[in-house]
This record gives sequence, C-alpha cells and structure tokens, in this order.
Amino acid sequence: MKKNIIISLLVFALVSFFVAGALVSEVASADQEAAIPMPEPIGDIIPVPGLINGEIHVNGAGVVMAKPDIALVNVGVETASKNSSDAQSENATVSNRVIEALKKIGIDEKDIKTVSYNMFRERYYDHEKRKTVEGDFKVIHSLQIVVRNIDNVGVVIDTAVDSGANQVSNIRFTVSDANKYYLEALKLAIMNAKSKANTMASTMDITSIVPAKIIEQGFNIAPLIRGTGDMMAESKAMAPTQIESGELEIRANVQMVFSY
Repeated sequence: MKKNIIISLLVFALVSFFVAGALVSEVASADQEAAIPMPEPIGDIIPVPGLINGEIHVNGAGVVMAKPDIALVNVGVETASKNSSDAQSENATVSNRVIEALKKIGIDEKDIKTVSYNMFRERYYDHEKRKTVEGDFKVIHSLQIVVRNIDNVGVVIDTAVDSGANQVSNIRFTVSDANKYYLEALKLAIMNAKSKANTMASTMDITSIVPAKIIEQGFNIAPLIRGTGDMMAESKAMAPTQIESGELEIRANVQMVFSY
C-alpha cells in the first residue's frame, strides 16, 4: 500500500515538472517577441530593419556620330572552264592583274588580302535526259581592299573592274580609332542610365539613390552599305563610280543598378 502511494507521488511530481517547463518556455518566447519592435509602415511599403529597401534597374544607351576614314571593299574574280586547271590558271592571271593595277593607284600591298578562294564544278539537272549533268569548273577568288583615302573608293572599284574583276560586294565604312568614339558613347550611356534612375526615384519620392552595379554591354558600329552592293561587273564603259560614305553611328550600352 505504501509502495503504491510513493509511486503515484513520483509520477505526479514528474508530470508537474514537465508542464511547468513548457509554461516557462512559452512565456520566454512571448517576452522575446514582445521585445522586437514592429517597423512603422511607409505607405504600402514596410521596411525591413538592416536590409536595403529596394533597387532600381535601368538600361542606358549612348550614340556618337563619326565621319568614317577607312573603307573596306570586296572585289572578286570568277572564271569558268571545262578543265579545272584552265579555270585556275585564268583566275590567277586575272587576279594578279587586278592586284597590280590596285598597287599602281596607291593601294599598299598589305591592304590587299584574300578573304576566300573557292573552286567547284557546276551540277544541274537535265530535264530531257532526266539526270544530273556536270558542267564547267568555276573558280572564285575574293579580295578585300582597305582604302585609307575614302575619296578614292570609286576609283578603286573602277580600277579593279577595268582590270578584270567581275564581282564587287560588301562596301563597308569604318573609323581607324573606334575606341575614342566608343568611350565618348560610353559616357553618354552612363549619363542616360543615371538620368533614368533619378527620374524614377524622384517620381516615387525616393530622396537618395546609390549606384550599386554597372555592367558594360558592348558597342556597335553601324555599317553603311553604299554603291554597287553584290553585282556582276560587265561593262567598262560606265561612268565613274560615285560612293558616298555618310556617317557612322557608334553606340554603347550599359546596365546599372541603384539601391535606396
């Protein structure tokens, strides 16, 4: 009898101990939560203590116009023959004649380079014979010419054609010191991004913003294609070719992040 009473008292004491501990933990947690002040709401935005309130992401673009001082002109010599060696030999003769003629008008040898050389045999379908027939061998030799006096672009084209070139394509204008113009465009791009960010901030009544990140997104020089395009030059009795260089658009782009 006494043994049962003692066991009951021990069980009651243990249960009371665990219940009291749980109550103490709940009270302590409630006290800790009460000790952390809730932030005051600002409009619909509730700031989080110790964290940045937000970020503004903007893109900026800057454009500088430049007068080109270099032209790149592609001319080609295409020959054909039933014999591959004859097609190659004729092409080499005409190509060399074109190169020598360009040198005589002041084009430096280092400014003339081969950009492609292709030889292939034509194949076409003969509807009467109902089969594929092999035709002539063709050789196409394409040269790129750097013209450092862009006023002479037309003269260069006419000289090449008169010497035997029968293809003219991809006339492109550029500048020798592109980096100088790009840096100017880059400054304008950053100013453009800052102006956007300031406008957004003031509209939202944000009094202070700080640049946190800036990413350079490269640049582009818009090529202007002028003149002949991709053509077969056949007549030597044409008037002198007039090529207008116009202006180049050099563009820089940035991405910026401002924190507030």
